[in-house]
Amino acid sequence: MCRAMKSGFVGKKRRNLRDSDPAELGYQWVFVAMDAESKLVPSFVIGKRTRETTLRFLRDLQSRLTDARFQLTTDGFHFYERGVEDVFGGTVDFAQLVKLFGTTASTGMKDTPHQESRRLYPKCATDGPIPHTSAQVTSNART
Repeated sequence: MCRAMKSGFVGKKRRNLRDSDPAELGYQWVFVAMDAESKLVPSFVIGKRTRETTLRFLRDLQSRLTDARFQLTTDGFHFYERGVEDVFGGTVDFAQLVKLFGTTASTGMKDTPHQESRRLYPKCATDGPIPHTSAQVTSNART
């Protein structure tokens, strides 16, 4: 499972950044890959929440894993969709786990995640375009 978690700011908060400040200042994210069973962390990368950082993270993860096929589940960050295909080339089973938040109908109060939505991407030929459609499976599981 891969997640990008906000770790905080470096040097200054975003509202205090100037155009002349170095790119290293401001919010940084920790991208973490964790094995679901053993909790082993084979890869982590710290950086901005950008396509470049996402690809650096995925390439680092690929370099540390075997060539065996495995399940890769990420959060809903949109750069994973194309990045996983670009880096792994269809050699992984890829899904995105998206937690849906809402309010309860009876109280109108904010609720904890009440549904999980998993986007399943079909296996793609490495020499053709990636389909932009996905099947969406939703369950009413609480976490």
